[in-house]
Amino acid sequence: MELTIEKIVYPGKSLARKDGQVFFLDEGLPGEIVQVMNVQKKNNFSQATVFKIIQPSHNRILPKCEHYKICSPLQYIDYKEQLIIKTEQLADIFKSFTTNPIAIEASPDSFGYRNKISLNLLWKSKRAFLAYNIRDTHNKFIDINNCFLVSDNLNAILKNTVQLINKHKHKEITGVILRENSCGKAHLTIDLSSEKSLDKIKRTFTENTIPNLLGVVALLKKNDFIQSINIHGANFITENILSNIFSIGPLSFFQINTAMIELVCKDITKNVSFKNSDTIFDLYCGVGTFGLIFSKQVKEVIGIESETANTSFFIKNCKDNDIKNAKVVTSKSEDVCKQLKDMPSNIIIMDPPRSGVHKNILKTLLDARHMTHDTQLIYLSCDPVTMARDLEILTQKYKIHFLKAYDFFPQTPHIETLCILTRK
Repeated sequence: MELTIEKIVYPGKSLARKDGQVFFLDEGLPGEIVQVMNVQKKNNFSQATVFKIIQPSHNRILPKCEHYKICSPLQYIDYKEQLIIKTEQLADIFKSFTTNPIAIEASPDSFGYRNKISLNLLWKSKRAFLAYNIRDTHNKFIDINNCFLVSDNLNAILKNTVQLINKHKHKEITGVILRENSCGKAHLTIDLSSEKSLDKIKRTFTENTIPNLLGVVALLKKNDFIQSINIHGANFITENILSNIFSIGPLSFFQINTAMIELVCKDITKNVSFKNSDTIFDLYCGVGTFGLIFSKQVKEVIGIESETANTSFFIKNCKDNDIKNAKVVTSKSEDVCKQLKDMPSNIIIMDPPRSGVHKNILKTLLDARHMTHDTQLIYLSCDPVTMARDLEILTQKYKIHFLKAYDFFPQTPHIETLCILTRK
């Protein structure tokens, strides 16, 4: 079957129509004519896979990664065109809130920008191989020799790590996570299936130096608990953001594109009125990145974070940056209603997961008894669709002051969006 692509809709599906039927395809640029297979009919649409490009777009390019459909399915599109497509998607997603074009900030680097990579370690014919999970599967994988989303430095460390694991036959290692800071230093986390060869693994990484690797930590799952075991060197990595030093642990959340964090913070500074009498409530705060950066401009910062793997580093980051007006509460952000009543705040930072802001938090933010007349909301989202859903609720009592997107994830369909709202 031949189809003509109309557009790419969020999150990254190519849309075509034929005989009154809508098709969502795994790739295809606007105007391209493609042949498809594996057509699966649903209630209101069909899904299909492109297997031949009959008439290609001039914006189609050759992907760098052989496995690009797994890690970065937009690699076949010229980067400038990727930004245009994402801008069009944003206009459609936020059409209820603005008719003005929503600007999207390009990433300084469209490749090599990821400061973290997570891969499975598979054994075939007594040799270990790095692999990605094939999308929408749990037990299907594709081997990875090199990934262009991370730096040459991280790719070199990955190769050295696999060579060591193969040489010493560490079959208990089932996965690796590598983080890199802006100085090119890295930290390795390995997943273990058991601890029976732990001493041997420690000797391997202690006696064999991998260039630019600061430390190694092992993670061992015991029932529902994940044990962190220091293997060699440091058990964290540090990053400098706007003259603030952040320590990040193996289980800590931290934004993937370091350069873009600074651009977001600069836009927040320009569009939020910070006063030395303000209190910041930093929900989903992680290791404290945003709240601590703005701590010097306000009276107090209160972080809310459920994971102790993050809160311990929030406390460390306060000490290392000599920040004395910040504290963290170990709690789920959706259970924050009571804290908001007890500790009223006029600046709320929210950087939630893809599912968006929890309904309990939205309800509290609408309650005028809890919020002051000068309340400002700083909402950073990794899913514009869930943000738009949340804005439908928030704009009952707040007005949008600033709305902008950031391409944290070039070559992928993902879009990071910042919205700053003020109380009506």
